[in-house]
Amino acid sequence: SPAAAAKAGDVERLWGAPAGTRLFCWCILREGTYEQDILRAQLNNNAGIFACDDYQTFSERAFALGPGVETFGIGALTSTRGGTGPLATSSWVNSDAFLRAWAVVRSSGRYAAADWVVKVDPDTVLIPSVLRDHLVSRGLNGPVNLYLPNCAGVRDGFYGSIEAMSAQAAARFFDNIDRCKQTLPYAGWGEDLFTQRCMDSIGVGHQPDYDLVADGNCPGVAPACAPGKPAFHPFKTEAAWMTCWHQAGGARAAAAAPATGVQALRGVASATTAPSPLPAGKHQFPFQYARAQHQNGGQGWLGNINFMSFHRL
Repeated sequence: SPAAAAKAGDVERLWGAPAGTRLFCWCILREGTYEQDILRAQLNNNAGIFACDDYQTFSERAFALGPGVETFGIGALTSTRGGTGPLATSSWVNSDAFLRAWAVVRSSGRYAAADWVVKVDPDTVLIPSVLRDHLVSRGLNGPVNLYLPNCAGVRDGFYGSIEAMSAQAAARFFDNIDRCKQTLPYAGWGEDLFTQRCMDSIGVGHQPDYDLVADGNCPGVAPACAPGKPAFHPFKTEAAWMTCWHQAGGARAAAAAPATGVQALRGVASATTAPSPLPAGKHQFPFQYARAQHQNGGQGWLGNINFMSFHRL
């Protein structure tokens, strides 16, 4: 639409990232949880999605995440654990909430000035400057109609910790979401599977990228926070997230990178102080937290943990 094109044009004039590597990043967070703590830390340190060229955040209701940044309210973020059917997820059935967020991303038009659209979970440590270099190294900084599966050895490897698709692929996805909702049996699926299957069904290509993220949810992968990868997952406390970010070189990258896009308008300073590093391999994952709580007479095992989100575990 003309309005969407105008919005996209406004953003494009602000962006300074090299052509082919401009990033529009977004995520959903639950207000009043560790997810809000992590996103606020990212904002305060010009880190994660806030180091992308443009970004949006979503929650149940609109609220101020920090100076100049307000989340967009999309209604209830309810979900259930585990679906039904042959392709059902064993994690969170969360497609409806994400479809509402995708609808806002589409209607805002802001993504159209980007080359890549990147959805991440709040507990994903994203380093956009590394992602830009990564795209260039793979020859993906030109016009492409692709999404990037990120987990090897599984049937559907487009894991939701980081969902990267080209702007062309995103536009095609948006144009066909309603058809996919009518034709795909997605009731028991996670949002990442819906997105992947929808794009597959409409002719969006894919290029496996198993160096995109060190995701502890991907079989055989340890989320070691060594420099070189664009993303790491999962880190479900502010301290663990920030520690991984520093260990992976995020602070150095943020200090070295010039402010672009909405970063320049916000004028957020880079981080200067690193938290005490966690021992290698000792990041606190959900099952570790649950076991400790259970042993201390707190919440029960995984099904009863009070901080579980609707994101993939």
